[in-house]
Amino acid sequence: MEDKRLDLTNPAASRQVGSYGAGLNEADPPEKGIAKRKRAAKKIVKPGSRTSFYYPAGPKKIKKKPSKILARPNKFQRNLHRVDEVSGGETKERAAVEDILAEIEKNDKIEQLGEKEKSAEKKEAAAFKKTPPSYTAPVRMYRRIALFFTLATLVILAAALYFSLSKAEIFITPKKFKVNAEFNVTVEKVPLSENGVTGSAAEILTEDSLDYEIEGEGEIKEGIAEGEVIITNETAQNQTLVQTTRLLAEGGVLFHLSDREMVPAYGSVKARIYADKPGETGDIGPTKFTIPGLSAALQRKIYATSDKATSGGKKTLKVASANDISKAKALLKEKIISAAKEQAAGSLNEKTGLVFLSEVTDEKVDAKAGDEKEKINVYMKIKVLAVIYDKEAIKKSADEKIKLVVPAERNLRSVLYDEIKFNLVRYDAESGSAVLKVGVPAETVLKDDVDILNKDNLVGMKKSQAIDYLKNFDEIEDAQIKLRPFFLNRLPSIAERIKIIIQ
Repeated sequence: MEDKRLDLTNPAASRQVGSYGAGLNEADPPEKGIAKRKRAAKKIVKPGSRTSFYYPAGPKKIKKKPSKILARPNKFQRNLHRVDEVSGGETKERAAVEDILAEIEKNDKIEQLGEKEKSAEKKEAAAFKKTPPSYTAPVRMYRRIALFFTLATLVILAAALYFSLSKAEIFITPKKFKVNAEFNVTVEKVPLSENGVTGSAAEILTEDSLDYEIEGEGEIKEGIAEGEVIITNETAQNQTLVQTTRLLAEGGVLFHLSDREMVPAYGSVKARIYADKPGETGDIGPTKFTIPGLSAALQRKIYATSDKATSGGKKTLKVASANDISKAKALLKEKIISAAKEQAAGSLNEKTGLVFLSEVTDEKVDAKAGDEKEKINVYMKIKVLAVIYDKEAIKKSADEKIKLVVPAERNLRSVLYDEIKFNLVRYDAESGSAVLKVGVPAETVLKDDVDILNKDNLVGMKKSQAIDYLKNFDEIEDAQIKLRPFFLNRLPSIAERIKIIIQ
């Protein structure tokens, strides 16, 4: 029987089988693809096959790995089928060869894949031993995610703190506007009328005089010295002394009586005197005077004395002005009213008040504007009405009346009780009652709910802009803003977080 085994050592057979297994052309040298031919030589033909391969070293069976890749017929194999169809007699043999070559090619690919997988595993194991597994990319991603959520949390927390902690206090110093309420009250011992208050009224008539020194620098001139003396009569008969009667001072300075005087028996009178000659010699101190016109015996019993020095021999004359005269009158009036108040003060207590209403009934002034004088002498007679009233009753009436005149957009700040003014309407001396017109002033300020203080107009505004906005209104004198936390520069965006305080 003919041995149909193919000897792969034969170059022709080796080239034929190698070309089938390695995909080589017949013109290619046999050395190309030697490794594959070696592996192909070790394959054993399936049991029952008539054809087998052997290698000079002898056939060696190898375990066949399970197929993982299905072999696809290449171009050469397709051409081989065509050859088989032509050759006819060798068709079966070529089919067997084709099956073997396909199996060889399939097994080669499986082995190549296995070797690549082993090589990759070895490299991975070696790299793992040298360098621990790196998780840089995932760690960076996780860090970025954590950072994003941290920043988002901080932003939300900051927003929550802003809305919960941001506050604004606006301190408004409003301009004070005065309002005045007027009403009548009847002061009587037993109040019977609707507007009556407990009290009493009494009229006092008083008079007085005042010497007022003219203001400014004057001119020094000689004048006639004047003074006042007390003339004493120690005889049993009245003694009449005519005007210009001579009075001789102990120092030898001669004076005259200014007016005619009658000195009663065993009595005395006050009299005005003036010096006989102008000049500084007439200015003398307190002394005793004799009356040369009387007999020597009467001169010892009728005489004059002075308690104060005479003056006017040397004068600083000034020009009186209308202002000087007005001041002299005002000072005298105040002096008279003060004396009347002291007189009525004994009837006052903590619950009562005192009103003085005065009327000048007579006045005299010894100078007019432009006169050269050293002093201005003023005389005044005043009728003073002293009204004692219940202070609490007046305050209660004032509070009720003042509320009626306060504008709707303003609040009552304070009632100025110390500035209440009284005017006399009517006085009844018989009943001791008086009707007074009372004027009560009060201070008012803006309400905090007026339109110009609307919080909705201020939300979100810068601090400086809000201050300028508020100061622009005539009703506001000053505005200050306190923000919390301190680093904020804008008012809260929620009106409820803004508080307005009227100072």
